[in-house]
Amino acid sequence: MVDFTYYPNPAKSELNIKSKSEINSITVYSIDGKRLYNNNSKVSEIKIDMSAYASGTYIFKLQFENQSATFKVTK
Repeated sequence: MVDFTYYPNPAKSELNIKSKSEINSITVYSIDGKRLYNNNSKVSEIKIDMSAYASGTYIFKLQFENQSATFKVTK
């Protein structure tokens, strides 16, 4: 299991993601499956700007070296 945190949830304008392991990619999807954001920079900490997203639920997929994690964030 990968040790990471994300906050705040619900998010208003920005979502913070912090991980003890390097994140290889971050992808954000709308609830209907449309890809809205993709970042392939290798980071352990990032802020995602959500100010342009409409209110609703978004699915975040983090890809690590040997595993992935998915979580939902409400705006």
